[in-house]
Amino acid sequence: MANYYQILEVGKDASVDQIRKAFRKKAKECHPDINKDQGSKEKFQKLNEAHQILTDPIKKRQYDLRLKNGIVITKVYYRPATTKSQPTGQKRWVRYVRKKPEPETPLEKMFDKILFYLLLLVGVYGIAFGLYRMFISPPENPDIRPVNGLIGGFVFTALLLLFYQRRGKNTASSGRS
Repeated sequence: MANYYQILEVGKDASVDQIRKAFRKKAKECHPDINKDQGSKEKFQKLNEAHQILTDPIKKRQYDLRLKNGIVITKVYYRPATTKSQPTGQKRWVRYVRKKPEPETPLEKMFDKILFYLLLLVGVYGIAFGLYRMFISPPENPDIRPVNGLIGGFVFTALLLLFYQRRGKNTASSGRS
């Protein structure tokens, strides 16, 4: 097992800055573009491997434990990230998202209808109460405006009807495909 500390010529207690400085110094000496020797490429790869391990605290801790306990690992394999992996993941996500929804059970359909009609009743009640407060029994306090309740009831009911209608169209179209 290669001793990364010896490759970089630093002590085991060297800081990350010291390791980086030693790496830069050694990299200038053995970079394959600068040094045309036969083994400069392999030497530079070992140097780069040592730098990657010793500057990452987790990898360094694991390496130190292996070095201390004498566990020999012949080669460290790195798999570089590719840009091709991302579209594949996106394709999987699109397939997941476009999956047909599970059909609703009769109980779910019944619950949806009951909930819709209850909320519709709340909206209509809000409109009716707003009209009642506006025309039949105006409030004694002038700060209370029955128009706000009336507008709120109309908006709530309109949105409820709009989204319930859209939901019905979406489930009908997804059920056909």
